Amino acid sequence: ALPTIEGALLAALVQTRLVPDARSCGLSRGGRTDKGVSAFGQVVSLRIRSALPARHPLDQELAYIALLNRALPPDIRVLAWSPTPDNFSARFSCESRTYRYHFLRGTYDLQAMHSAAQGFVGRHDFRWFCKADRAAPDRDTQRTLIDVDLLQTRAGSDLAVRGHAFLWHQIRFMMGVLFAVGEGRETPAVVPAMLAGATAVLPDGTPAPAPPDLVPADPRPLVFYDLTYPPHTLAWR
Repeated sequence: ALPTIEGALLAALVQTRLVPDARSCGLSRGGRTDKGVSAFGQVVSLRIRSALPARHPLDQELAYIALLNRALPPDIRVLAWSPTPDNFSARFSCESRTYRYHFLRGTYDLQAMHSAAQGFVGRHDFRWFCKADRAAPDRDTQRTLIDVDLLQTRAGSDLAVRGHAFLWHQIRFMMGVLFAVGEGRETPAVVPAMLAGATAVLPDGTPAPAPPDLVPADPRPLVFYDLTYPPHTLAWR
């Protein structure tokens, strides 16, 4: 199996004896990344050893960041920690997640791409913008995107997508369609047309098939960028 950030973190937690073993710590992650995708702002929650009784000053707590970073590979860093309420879950307490897809401007029609991207905002059926999950074929494919922006950076452009939750490969399929718009092979109208088509059914009652040429974009420029939680839930240290 390929090495993962989660695997390296669990190994460091066990090595530093902050958890007794990888299975019993109840680790929950704020979001997942597919093979080839990186994460800048991942959040995990777990039960971890403490040097303090309840309500003791936190400045006397174990030096979690230093302990873990000494045990982690140099390309994986713990940046902060926070005490949490008993019912907190990095996954289920999360209010929004942001992904960014970086690309070079090249000859893309950025105005057309931005116009097309706005069609994704709101609640839609993204059945045609994800990889089918064979383990859950009847899974709900309705998702809500809060905002979708095309940002200009010194190094190129970023598609920033913020939503509550995402489907498998959803951002990559969205980006594949936006690249087709930017290259002039499609118009911005393709996005609302595809979202509407995903809810269509054939005369026999089965869902309409996805377009045969729908291809996900390369995973490597995609980054899991940020997460948000309810106010006052976390106090990063």
